[in-house]
Amino acid sequence: MIFLVLPYNLYTGWGVCSINLAKEICKKHKVKYVSDELIDQFKHNALSHSFFTSIKFDNKDFLKTQKDHPIIQGVQHDLSPYLGYFSGSKKIAITFADREIPKELVNKANDHYDHIIAGSEWCKNLLQQHNVKSTVIHQGIDPLIFNSSRKDKNFFLDDFLIFSGGKFEERKGQDILIKAYKVIQDRYPDVKLVCSWYNAYTGKCGKEELEKSGIDLNRVIFIPLLTNNNMVEIYQNTDIGVFPSRCEAGTNLVMMEYMACGKTAISSVETGQKDLITKKNGLSLKSKGEFLLKDEKGKVVSIWEEPDSDHLIELLDWSYNNREKLTNYGLEASKTMAKKTWEHMASSLEKLII
Repeated sequence: MIFLVLPYNLYTGWGVCSINLAKEICKKHKVKYVSDELIDQFKHNALSHSFFTSIKFDNKDFLKTQKDHPIIQGVQHDLSPYLGYFSGSKKIAITFADREIPKELVNKANDHYDHIIAGSEWCKNLLQQHNVKSTVIHQGIDPLIFNSSRKDKNFFLDDFLIFSGGKFEERKGQDILIKAYKVIQDRYPDVKLVCSWYNAYTGKCGKEELEKSGIDLNRVIFIPLLTNNNMVEIYQNTDIGVFPSRCEAGTNLVMMEYMACGKTAISSVETGQKDLITKKNGLSLKSKGEFLLKDEKGKVVSIWEEPDSDHLIELLDWSYNNREKLTNYGLEASKTMAKKTWEHMASSLEKLII
């Protein structure tokens, strides 16, 4: 028996990671899933709903003292635990830490967990700066859904579609893309922007910011909040993906799925995305320098990167005029992602438990 104390939803990176991890681990082990989020998110899929209902576990008091079964638990960016501290024969924490960690939480994490999993090398380095030892295990993709069979467009064949995904926020760098896209929009009349930006926490999708920047909204396609498996057709029918994140503590699940479909990504590479992008499988976006993340009191709590919008214009212009060359990048990207599966993530975690 393995207890999974993880977020449960279909619309966030954490949720997608957790659900797929559960599905993979249960192929070899009995699993109990602990979450405060509603299982009925899967009500449209009777089999999945029934499965997660059958493995749901609510007795948190039991988890505080039991020592017979291992536990895999999500922890926040400051190492505070999801739903509390629990016991187990092995205690494994998964984190996507991206900023300063309070000393008391560092000490608690070091004392409590047997293993702490970092979402990327950048995340591991951040933890190391706080005297936290960790092991890097990357997230995965489902190769049955996201693969190079989805590389060729079915429609908008005469247009050049730029995809951008990730909840609308400063960290994801959509403002950098908006600046660059405005130039490309004015330069080429057959360019369109495909935005999957809905932020479930703020309700924003970037429409107001696009309009203020002079973007022609008639050439913008807004994608509503979709489950990740429903995004594959969106990925397939675009020409280039842009991921100008100021910080990714993981490897950016949306970018991983996009690349798995045999599509080329333009990516900032000073944080977690650096683990994936090579000269052969994507286009690296230069950084203008450091971006200082500050808290409400103005204190610097992390050092991220500031992507270069001028370089993004160059890369988008090159991509527009060299579409045939994007195919080779995309095929290499799909080969890279074929090794980054949920099965691989689950087996890497399994080795730490057994």
